[in-house]
Amino acid sequence: MQDRFVREFKRAGGLVAAGTDAANQLLIPGEALHEELALLVAAGFTPVEAITAATRHNAELLRADSLGRVAAGKVADLVVLNANPAGGGAGNIAATRNIAWVMTRGRIVRPDSLRAEWKRR
Repeated sequence: MQDRFVREFKRAGGLVAAGTDAANQLLIPGEALHEELALLVAAGFTPVEAITAATRHNAELLRADSLGRVAAGKVADLVVLNANPAGGGAGNIAATRNIAWVMTRGRIVRPDSLRAEWKRR
């Protein structure tokens, strides 16, 4: 039922945004977003459309003009993947889980450094 609604809403020109309610104790921030991206693809979105729902569309809905795109004058937080989620025809949204590194506020953070930090705590 939800798949059909999302598919029809998008087809009618609706702006679909992806995101999770991190205050919900049943959701794990980050992991829940990957699940939502997979659900959007299952509803008929391409991987690029699902990623756009989690980036540019969120910025548009929030009227956050400096976010959501890689362009001059924009805030450049990036997630660099080891694989192309849009590659191979239909693509594979699961590639978004294979993160090489993240750049936030001009600083590169690698997944292994985060895991090491978690172990110290």
